[in-house]
Amino acid sequence: MSRKIAVLPGDGIGPEVTAEAVKVLQASGAAFTFESALVGGAAYDDGGHPLPKSTLDLCRSADAIIFGAVGGPKYDSIPDPKLRPEIGALLALRRELNLYANVRPAKTLRALVKASPLKGVRSNIDQVAASTLENLASAGTAERRRLIPASITVTRSSASRRGRSPSPD
Repeated sequence: MSRKIAVLPGDGIGPEVTAEAVKVLQASGAAFTFESALVGGAAYDDGGHPLPKSTLDLCRSADAIIFGAVGGPKYDSIPDPKLRPEIGALLALRRELNLYANVRPAKTLRALVKASPLKGVRSNIDQVAASTLENLASAGTAERRRLIPASITVTRSSASRRGRSPSPD
């Protein structure tokens, strides 16, 4: 059974990153169908809104979403904050789909340990940083929103203590 993936390239580096993500999934051999739609500044430039109804409908019907990046200095001067890509697209999409977490994996590569600000016992890490956004439903209003960061760090030594082999660099 093929899984439908909505691809939302967005702005800036987003189109380049999402294109590479699609290539990775295609190389996996799994059955995926990909459908792209405009979001963010690209959608605003095309039709005056950063999250068109057609894009939202696509996301609702998809099994997964690949989301690039939205926004940029060009859109900071839009008078209505709800039409700025970060609020009108990213936060609105999260609100509409009841999504609340942002998960970003990080890993220190052996060749870059000397350049890393993480020294000592944490110089070789596998980490997942996650954040949630409180008061998401109030996006675009004067009410303050709080980003709540959280992270989980697994060092090579702690992974070994738990009996797991750390992944190779």
